[in-house]
Amino acid sequence: MQPAARFWRPTGTGQILINMLYNYLLVAWRNLVRQPFYSTINVLGLAVGIACFLLIMLFVQHETGFDTYHPNYDRIYRLQFNGKIGDSENEFPLAGPVTGPQMIEDFPEVIDAVRFRDYGRYLITVGEDHYKEDKLIHADPSIFRVFSLPLLAGDTATALEEPNTMIINERTAERYFKGEEAVGQSVKLENGEQYKVTGVFRNIPDNTHFDFDIIVSMASSKEAQQKVWLSLNFQTYLLLAEGADPAALEAKFPDMVAKYMGPEIKQYLNATMEEFLAGGNRLAFYLFPMQDIHLHSHLDNEFQANGDIKYVYIFTIIGVFILLIACINFMNLATARSAGRAKEVGLRKVMGAYRSNLVRQFLSESLLISLLALVIAIGLLWVSLDAFNALAGKSFRLEELFSPLTLGILAATSITAGLLAGSYPALYLSRFQPALVLKGVITRGRGSNILRSGLVVFQFTTTIILIVGTLVIYRQLNYIQNKNLGFNKERLVMLQDAYALDEKVEPYKEEMLQNPQILSATVASYSPVVNNSNGTAYFPGKTVAGKKTQLMNYWVVDDQFAETYALALKEGRFFSREIKTDTAAIVINETAAKMLFPGRENIAGEYVGGYGYNSPDEGHAVYQVAGVLSDFHFESLHEPIKPMVLHMGRSRRYITFKLDKQADVPAVIASLRETWEGMGTGQPFDFQFADQHYMTQYEAEQRVGRIAMVFSGLTIFIACLGLLGLAAFTAEQRTKEIGIRKVLGASVWQVMYLLSVSFGKLVLVAFVIGGVVAYFSMSEWLNAFEYRAPIAWWIFPLAGLGALGVAWLTMSYTSYRAATSNPASSLRSE
Repeated sequence: MQPAARFWRPTGTGQILINMLYNYLLVAWRNLVRQPFYSTINVLGLAVGIACFLLIMLFVQHETGFDTYHPNYDRIYRLQFNGKIGDSENEFPLAGPVTGPQMIEDFPEVIDAVRFRDYGRYLITVGEDHYKEDKLIHADPSIFRVFSLPLLAGDTATALEEPNTMIINERTAERYFKGEEAVGQSVKLENGEQYKVTGVFRNIPDNTHFDFDIIVSMASSKEAQQKVWLSLNFQTYLLLAEGADPAALEAKFPDMVAKYMGPEIKQYLNATMEEFLAGGNRLAFYLFPMQDIHLHSHLDNEFQANGDIKYVYIFTIIGVFILLIACINFMNLATARSAGRAKEVGLRKVMGAYRSNLVRQFLSESLLISLLALVIAIGLLWVSLDAFNALAGKSFRLEELFSPLTLGILAATSITAGLLAGSYPALYLSRFQPALVLKGVITRGRGSNILRSGLVVFQFTTTIILIVGTLVIYRQLNYIQNKNLGFNKERLVMLQDAYALDEKVEPYKEEMLQNPQILSATVASYSPVVNNSNGTAYFPGKTVAGKKTQLMNYWVVDDQFAETYALALKEGRFFSREIKTDTAAIVINETAAKMLFPGRENIAGEYVGGYGYNSPDEGHAVYQVAGVLSDFHFESLHEPIKPMVLHMGRSRRYITFKLDKQADVPAVIASLRETWEGMGTGQPFDFQFADQHYMTQYEAEQRVGRIAMVFSGLTIFIACLGLLGLAAFTAEQRTKEIGIRKVLGASVWQVMYLLSVSFGKLVLVAFVIGGVVAYFSMSEWLNAFEYRAPIAWWIFPLAGLGALGVAWLTMSYTSYRAATSNPASSLRSE
């Protein structure tokens, strides 16, 4: 008979190792339980530090992983344009409609290209339902070959080949057709044309710089068929062949520009390409890696607001510092409490333990603490994930915490934190000499005190940097919100998509002006609070002046634009409906006047030629300057004020109403809505307050401010946990001294001062170091703004006093308990 099977039991060396590990963990657990106060501080501090670090790493991992889900992401480049005409220089991610297709023919390195064209928001009608769509784009059928866009229904070979066809994502298919088959269905766009749904694509991941719900065939756009190079309206992406050198390809672009753009320069500016370039002008294309767009590109006409690599660096540093501060707490407390374990070290060495055994023992304790902290940290992550999503503007899910990559980061973070936190205490404690410690002679030396002091300084230096940084960010945001922009943004209600009213735009505006709470209204192509614009070339005089030509923004507005936005006139007048010739007039800003007529005064009445509003297809138009406006900010404060030309004409994009100071805003909005719906547009009523929309340009800065504030608070919390433990230990070590001082007549406040002054000095040192670092780092951050608030001197003492006050409050309870204890008890115990 065969013997009964039994579980494997380790023997020999395996059993010895398991017993050793069990002994290490048992002793580590007993030490944790024996010192609940210090153990709680260590575990809680590490848990909060690990949780903060992992949240920030989730954010960093997400930001740095944009667009990498495409199989060929490292070979996809966006074509970008950099042009300089006169004193105006512009850079944007656009090209002409013919540029991408021509490059496939001319350059063997370019194996495919796809064009996108964004025409703004659309109203889509499905049966009796109406949907306002912001995420709609026109694209070439090559989108399936360049990008990863799998179809759940439909055929990639034909889905976007024909005009009036579109593909939609899963979410949109469900919204439109409520579970029915989407392919083959028809929808109606606001122009009245029917479009056929030819495919349903998988929802695009959110870590992409372009996230569209609806993609319309480029064949539906007449503009896409034009053979022009200087009409730059198309986002163009190129797929390069494997092994192609982007720099070598870019070196061929100047010849391409001369060949294809040269004739158009001659036609419009009456100058050869050589003459154009000799005048200091420039027309250039270059390649921009798609994977770098989200963090490194901040141009006009981006698909969406991008991130910023600076903030990724900032958050990474904050995350690492928070984790370091949590580890520092452990190191400080472990080395500070070395006397309590000195006899243990001595006895173990007498019993034959090697220093390596002791190092492993202490490291196992730190790893146990870090594992306990990791468990708590995961709980904290689970509890705080929704709040962090709201704070960071992301949509992380709990499942992401348990992906293989995140689990690896979790394990690595825990082990690294444990080894980092326990390394110095292990090496420090294990070197004690048994003969000395068993006699009660423990030499701590100045080294350990200097190290602990240095670590405390590091903690509070980091804290002060974060406090100063948060204050500077919020001061700059306040400056942005309250700066005189050269126009009024208060009490303005903006209605988008005025074109839905068609010929009823003016009747709608006039009817609403009957309301005494509405002071004025304007219809315009753009608004100063919306960071977008349109550009073309202008030159002084009536005839083409190549060397004096300037690239400028132009808007189409009505005669109420200046009144509604409270724009100031520097000279001349604004448009008037009563003056019929104003359709051939322009109003320019100061910057434009200086560029077109340098050193001149009294510009009103001069003539300007250009290719903007109402100019013929084959030539330029001539306009007379009616007036010059004082400069106003129509782009974000990151940018300097650029030249602006206003034309009076019919535009149906934005209607803006200026309300009276005493207006009943909800009642006015209700009236606007009721009248809008009564016009029978079929479009949902959509409004925004101008001042609120203005601040959306600074969402990234606002988000950084909020995150910095929260993590500053958590950094202070973790630092104070360590300070609390050190203060308690210091009071415990100086029990006899405190008792003697009280017997000799020392007051409670004198004892509290004695225990607190050493830590206060460390905070002052941290204030000096942190203040210098914070000043230079925040000066660099502010350099991203063309207009910025200076760093106020009072921010630094405020941050220092705040850190000192928090440190003192942290120590005051422990110091007060020690100062009010009975000296007889402390002396008797000694």
